[in-house]
Amino acid sequence: MQPGEALAFADQLGMPELAKSAEWAQAMALLGTGADLRRVRCESGNNFFAVFRGTSLLLKFGSMLYNQTSTPPNNSSKPTP
Repeated sequence: MQPGEALAFADQLGMPELAKSAEWAQAMALLGTGADLRRVRCESGNNFFAVFRGTSLLLKFGSMLYNQTSTPPNNSSKPTP
């Protein structure tokens, strides 16, 4: 995932300030070392952005992404209990 894609997604979720956060700065520094930015979606509902180098997790951040118990953006359905 490209950094702009991550910021656009975070903005859709109501997090327009992600680019100003310390964790974003850390992620961008790691990307300069040949790492990859990914959005991780777990079956458990734990969703976040992460920086990987190969299969090694270097940084997990943005755990603010919606989970299975909340309503995704632009969705009028009620949250599931």
